[in-house]
Amino acid sequence: MTFDMWLQLAEQADKPIDKHRRNMIKSSKVFSEQLFHSFDYTVLFVNDRLIKYAEGKSENDKFKLVVTLLYTE
Repeated sequence: MTFDMWLQLAEQADKPIDKHRRNMIKSSKVFSEQLFHSFDYTVLFVNDRLIKYAEGKSENDKFKLVVTLLYTE
């Protein structure tokens, strides 16, 4: 995957986050509807970023555990 495609995916994922940020924070349903509404490369990008965030920057142990349970065998 090229850098330009990766950048385009980041921009596509950023649009619903900017538009629905407050509602996404308040509602897991809105969060999932906006970021996982279809299966495409944007969904793969968001999944990758969630995993990377959990592995690196997140300090929330519950979040890290959930990501580990969802994305590992």
